[in-house]
Amino acid sequence: MALDEREEPGFPDEVLTLIRKAQSSDPDAAEAETELVRRYLPLVRSLARPLYLAGWEAEDFLQEGTLGLIKAIRTYDSARSPYFGAYAKTCVYRKLCQAVERNSRKKNVPEEDLLPLDESSETLSDPTELPIDEIVIYRDEMERLVAEIRKTLSPFEDRVLTSYLEGYSFDEMAVRLKSGKKAVQNAMYRIRTKSEKIRPAP
Repeated sequence: MALDEREEPGFPDEVLTLIRKAQSSDPDAAEAETELVRRYLPLVRSLARPLYLAGWEAEDFLQEGTLGLIKAIRTYDSARSPYFGAYAKTCVYRKLCQAVERNSRKKNVPEEDLLPLDESSETLSDPTELPIDEIVIYRDEMERLVAEIRKTLSPFEDRVLTSYLEGYSFDEMAVRLKSGKKAVQNAMYRIRTKSEKIRPAP
């Protein structure tokens, strides 16, 4: 399940200690960074997965989102951002927006379906100084899409979607929902099919 920095055990002390170690020249810096990636990977997964409903293969974007998370770890400044989780979410959103734009151009998606991005965005290094318009657009569009899709789902499909967006694997969803893995996979297929009838936004 995606982490919330306000609910995370040990924040800020434990997480801040790991971040400082990851940013240092300490021999254990790489190990600290790996541990932070492990802890926050569910956050990346939860932010990337709505893209599946938007017609993309969300798992393809996990690497991009993880790069955003690593960037957050390496550039985080507790004096400027009180919670690492919020800062990390901004960095991940940014990378996902950039990835969507690049892939949209490759797929020659109609211009009206593209998420707008600042042309200079790739050259800017500090996510806290970046315009957030495209991040808000991405977040709001994904939330709108999910809300519209939910209106078409059966109770079981709705529970599957909730678990999927929270970052659970198919095996974990099967256990959580007390159902077979195949039933969960079939439900996700139906959800994807229904989402195709909703896109693009009117």
